[in-house]
Amino acid sequence: MRDPARAESVYSKLDPEEKYLYAKAVRRLGVHDDTCRGLYERLKRESFEDRPADPECAKRVIALLVREGFLNERRYCEELTRRLVRSGYGPRRVEAELKRRRFAPAVIERTLRESGERAQIDEVLQKRFALRPTDLETRKGRAKLYQYLVRMGFSGSDAQNAVDRLKADPAREEDEL
Repeated sequence: MRDPARAESVYSKLDPEEKYLYAKAVRRLGVHDDTCRGLYERLKRESFEDRPADPECAKRVIALLVREGFLNERRYCEELTRRLVRSGYGPRRVEAELKRRRFAPAVIERTLRESGERAQIDEVLQKRFALRPTDLETRKGRAKLYQYLVRMGFSGSDAQNAVDRLKADPAREEDEL
């Protein structure tokens, strides 16, 4: 939505404390997205006229920001998930990061289900293998690749299957001849 005229009319109807918290929140969201819970906690820590901000006032401001389209937790979760997947993180690591940032469990579940990053393990392994092609020649090298995938957040069975597939890749054997 983010209609400046509508936002201004909404802003004019707020009480002074709500205006203060609304301005703080919009300023923060102008820099980067946030979760509802994260922004709520931040607004509660603000002080207004030498006293802590009213938690109920912070809740009303959060609801207004969601209604006006300034705060969209799902959009932020999807963008962050895409960025983490591009960085090579697996499903477990992405989920842990989303939980650490305090997204709602339903939003995390939906985003992970829609992202389909499980198919990405082969791509991550190919990038790693391209940099160090000798890793597959020894048991120790294969173990390192496996451990790397697990650290990146892939399950042990997915990591083992990917290393086995790469090891058994006939195209790789033809390249060595």
